[in-house]
Amino acid sequence: MKRATLLLVYLLLGSCLSMGLIGFYRPVSAENFVFYDDFNDGSLDTTKWIEDVAGSGNSYREANGEAEFVVFGHGGWGKGHSALVSRWIELGDWESITISGRWKFTDPHTAEMVMGIDGPAKGQHIWVHYVSWNGPKITYRYGNASKSEPREIPTEYVPFKLVIYPDRFEFWESGKLVTTVQTECMKKAERIRLTIGGWDASPLISHVYFDDVRIGYTPVVASSTTNKNTASITGSAEDTRSSSPAAGSKL
Repeated sequence: MKRATLLLVYLLLGSCLSMGLIGFYRPVSAENFVFYDDFNDGSLDTTKWIEDVAGSGNSYREANGEAEFVVFGHGGWGKGHSALVSRWIELGDWESITISGRWKFTDPHTAEMVMGIDGPAKGQHIWVHYVSWNGPKITYRYGNASKSEPREIPTEYVPFKLVIYPDRFEFWESGKLVTTVQTECMKKAERIRLTIGGWDASPLISHVYFDDVRIGYTPVVASSTTNKNTASITGSAEDTRSSSPAAGSKL
């Protein structure tokens, strides 16, 4: 009798939970992973990336299971950088976007290591820079604003995470929250592209590395059974150059 009663209580409780009738539990929407590269196949995956290299001495290669960028300056981003720009990723409506991976900057000298996303409209961008010149420091560029603070540059691999919400973004590193910035610059971006790499304006050669780069997002939960928020990587090479991170940077 006791066993039957317990079973009945268990079934009733499970039914209430699944229907959301009990306030302390509510199902949450899962994150959709829409982009990943572990750089393990020894060649650039052109279905995901477009190579963007400017200036002699700058180069990109995929080797030893990682992405390696060699940067050598010729007078600013437009004349001396090495980067990969992802193809456009369609998201639709979203609650949050997460870009994660690992990075290191083995010999910064006077260069910058950069990672960021852009939307299709003007001002839709959030970029994170590790800056060695006049540093070391970390700089965040978003919309028409920027923010810098002193920070040691990781010369060995550390995990990073950039989490974007409609009203703010968070930068995480080594599992710890580094900063939160209030901005709505990405609020209406229904598609994005990612840029990773580095640049320099000096004659010193520097090396930047990325690995295990991933993008995920949490879609807005529709009230009806129809949900149009399906993500895809588009094959168009339209406007493949990344937004210049050089505004306010060294020339």
